[in-house]
Amino acid sequence: MSRHPLPYISELRNLSRLRDFSDILKLNDLVYSLVPSVYPPYGESGQEEHLETLYRKLQAKEIGGWCSLNTVILNRFLGAYGIQSEFLNYGMNDKFLTHMVLIVHYEGNRFILDPFFNRHYKDKHGNLLTYTGLIMKIIYREFDDIKSVYGASRKPTKYIPAPLERHESAQSDRWINYLPEVFEQKVMAKFKKAGLKKELEIFGSDNPLLLMLFPLR
Repeated sequence: MSRHPLPYISELRNLSRLRDFSDILKLNDLVYSLVPSVYPPYGESGQEEHLETLYRKLQAKEIGGWCSLNTVILNRFLGAYGIQSEFLNYGMNDKFLTHMVLIVHYEGNRFILDPFFNRHYKDKHGNLLTYTGLIMKIIYREFDDIKSVYGASRKPTKYIPAPLERHESAQSDRWINYLPEVFEQKVMAKFKKAGLKKELEIFGSDNPLLLMLFPLR
């Protein structure tokens, strides 16, 4: 039997190796539920600490963060299993509307995984959309052929991130566990209020994340 790459993570006890893309999605699902959404976000990058130490802090809800911390944790989990991935930070800097996801290399292709919203993309036929394929569909406004697919875990949340509303009073005094699609809707509603509504009308899609990816053309 091969040695488990992350033996201290109880949720991955039965996943000693990644057999297919569905196992990669299990890691995405775990990271979404593991990293609480709180204010203030964790002050460190999440890349320097020993991964077990970081995992224990997250598990105990001692720390939490937003898209960048989720992405760093998924990158480190995948790296432990031998899967290459890289960070992608995109958006509209002039409006303070940015987001970070992970580009995962698998079987000669690259795919976007979004651990903060626990999502990935398929086409209308149910095929995984590669990173390049997704960008091309955005460029040509083929929005009907872009399907968001969400995991089933829930994110412990005390704070819904917003572009400008960043202060302690915006945080709840209790935990709410959100399914990915609901959590995304709440976050993106604040982004639309911050100045995306008009751009979305011109763009032709109501999905801010696709609009924010558009400049990557």
